[in-house]
Amino acid sequence: MNLSIKRVTAIFAASSMLSALLCVTAARAQGVEPSTTSSVTGTWTGTDTEGGKGSGPMMMVLTQSGKGIGGTFSVTSGTDTPVGNVTGSISKDKLKLTFLTTSGSNHLCDAKVLATVDETAMPPTMRGTFQAYGSKKHCKGKGNFDLTQQ
Repeated sequence: MNLSIKRVTAIFAASSMLSALLCVTAARAQGVEPSTTSSVTGTWTGTDTEGGKGSGPMMMVLTQSGKGIGGTFSVTSGTDTPVGNVTGSISKDKLKLTFLTTSGSNHLCDAKVLATVDETAMPPTMRGTFQAYGSKKHCKGKGNFDLTQQ
């Protein structure tokens, strides 16, 4: 049997594709979906609404390395506009972030943030909640936000 290099390459490519297809099919048959993580790198803008204080503009500029998230934020809350750094992680379309305030407020309150990304929306959207923490006297805010990727 005489096989040319092109024919061997074609047979190898076809068997590799069949192997990958069988792995995905087997995973789905067992109820396991292939994992995909949303991409959140870029600028996100929109509004935040803090309980009892109304709404204001919010912006995040995010970077992503695998599941790790970093970046900066700015959010207007009442008369303050805290700004600072963002750290966190993403799993599929779920974000867990921490806002670390560096300036823009008399009280440096940080916040825990949970959000969901919808990459199917055009442009992609992000919705979430936040809970401020820090000084018990001054850091009590909680609310939600809606952002769009720019």
